Amino acid sequence: MLKSLVSRIPALLSLLLFCFIIYLYVDGWFDISFIVRGDTDDSAHVSETAAPGDVTAPGTDAPATNAPATTPPATDVATEPPVTPETDAPAIFTPPSVDSLGGYSLSYADYVPGGSFVLAEASVNVGAPGFFSSHTVEKNRVSYVSPGDNTAYQIVYTPYTVNAPAVSLYMGYIMVESKSSGVVNVYTSQGTAVGSYKESEVAPAYCRDASGHPLFISNGAYYYLDTSSRRFALADYIPERDNRGALFDYTPDYGLSRENDRTFASDYIVVDEELPIEGMDDAYYVVPTGYYRFALSDRSGNLLGDYYYSQAFGFSESLAAVVDHSGLLSYVTRSDTTDIPSTRRYRDSNIKRNVIEFFMPPLTNGPESIGFYFFEHGLSRARIMTIEASPFDKEGKMQILSDETVMINKNGSRFDTPLGYRVEAYSNGMMLLRGSSGVGFMDYTGVWVVDPDLSDAEPYYEGLAVVKKNGQTALVDTAGNYVIPFGRYSYISNVSSGVIAAYDGSWHILYKMSI
Repeated sequence: MLKSLVSRIPALLSLLLFCFIIYLYVDGWFDISFIVRGDTDDSAHVSETAAPGDVTAPGTDAPATNAPATTPPATDVATEPPVTPETDAPAIFTPPSVDSLGGYSLSYADYVPGGSFVLAEASVNVGAPGFFSSHTVEKNRVSYVSPGDNTAYQIVYTPYTVNAPAVSLYMGYIMVESKSSGVVNVYTSQGTAVGSYKESEVAPAYCRDASGHPLFISNGAYYYLDTSSRRFALADYIPERDNRGALFDYTPDYGLSRENDRTFASDYIVVDEELPIEGMDDAYYVVPTGYYRFALSDRSGNLLGDYYYSQAFGFSESLAAVVDHSGLLSYVTRSDTTDIPSTRRYRDSNIKRNVIEFFMPPLTNGPESIGFYFFEHGLSRARIMTIEASPFDKEGKMQILSDETVMINKNGSRFDTPLGYRVEAYSNGMMLLRGSSGVGFMDYTGVWVVDPDLSDAEPYYEGLAVVKKNGQTALVDTAGNYVIPFGRYSYISNVSSGVIAAYDGSWHILYKMSI
């Protein structure tokens, strides 16, 4: 028996040695090269992208005042496979918590690639529902029919239907779908509830007053949200006087004069307009007609010229866009001299005829007109109509040769864009170009920063643009870097005064922060 026990000692010692080796590995004393240890670092995990939740029937809800911040619900995670140095795998976007970033603050300044900016997740409680959308809304895609013989551009509105996000942004406000049908709860970017409204009665106006308040429109009047009283207050806003060129989600400084010593004074003029009486020759009736006129002035209110203009916009790169009473666009200097005239006559060598070019405002003033009126990096958008110098044919019809939207340099000459592509927006020095092969971005130097193989894209807002490809969404900066890569979220909103809303099965509020 003793002999049998002695023969088993080597096997027992081998078992004890194996157990000791396993203990040392589990305790982290060493690694075995072909075994990948489970990583507890968040950067080694990727959240599964979830499809939008099922449509949920609205119930009842009201915004909570100063509701405590809550941690977003946990999502299922999958461990990344091991990555060797030779593998060109995209980085997974794992935003830090706002609370962990000392010295950073929310900013609506343009995001600078490689600069002192970061996207961080805000721990704000805005009562976001668990689903992406409960209803659809109809929108219109704006396009322009190429002119035919003797015709100018025609506006075409093509309706389409989209799922309405349950969480949206408006000039920094966080708008959350309520369980009460048709009611929207409004929160500040910090998550403080400021009020609610019925979508059937109130809508975002996509403009700001002179004080920078985001405006809402109801029954043709403009209101802002008074955060102290939590009520809508009547705004001192008149579109003809205060508009900044386009209606979209812009920052408080957009469209304001960047020349500190120059502005435009306005005056409301009422004149007697004679209108012909139908069916009666040489008979007229008089209608008092009022309109705004603008004059360049200094900051002290001293006029530098007369009230020449029917529209005037803020200075950018020492030029200001103005529109005269005949509807023609030109650009003036800080001394009120015309630098880019509204009309240019020349001989077209291609058709061997004398022609006249007219600079004109855009046909619409929605997001599709972003980039008009203001120069960035020496470029701006402009609408140019070209007619023959002998403008009328034998039938008295105007001979319009072309009517197109182009990019112009500061001397009024055209900036060459790729043949077959049309400019859909210009912001942050980036042209959104659409062609038959797809959508992409070209910078102000004429270099493709994002190749035109995207399925769709939004203009740049605050230095970042939402792009789509192969059914996935990403966020790209002006250097072409994917700040949020494809596949991380199923939905990403445009940046709105430093705030981003994203969805991956649950809602996330991200802040664009800088030091």
